[in-house]
Amino acid sequence: MIAATGKDPVGEIRGTYDTAEEANAIVDAAGDVETFVGSRLEPLGFLRTVELQDGDIGIVNAPVGFEAGAILIRAIPGIRFGPLWAVMSVRGPMVKKLDFTGAAWRIL
Repeated sequence: MIAATGKDPVGEIRGTYDTAEEANAIVDAAGDVETFVGSRLEPLGFLRTVELQDGDIGIVNAPVGFEAGAILIRAIPGIRFGPLWAVMSVRGPMVKKLDFTGAAWRIL
C-alpha cells in the first residue's frame, strides 16, 4: 500500500498494541473488520469493488490461531492473487484459497 499511495493506512496505530486482544479491540472500536479496513483505505483513494482483480484488497475468512484445540477462523484483510489470497498469519505471509466475504477495495 505504501508503494501505491505513499502512505501507510495503519501507520498511526502500528506498534501501539502488544496482544491479539488489544489488536481486536482497535478493530472492534470501528465496528467490525470491514468498517475498519474501509475507513483506512477509502481516504487513500481505494474504492469498493465487486469484480475482483489481482491486487484488490478484500476481507476473507482465514485461520488465525487455535482456541480450545480448534482452529480459530476470523475475517481479515488479504490481497487477491489469482484464485488465491495473500494474508499475514501467525507464522508470516501465507497465500492460499480462502473464503471471500464479499467486501473488497481497489486503488484506481
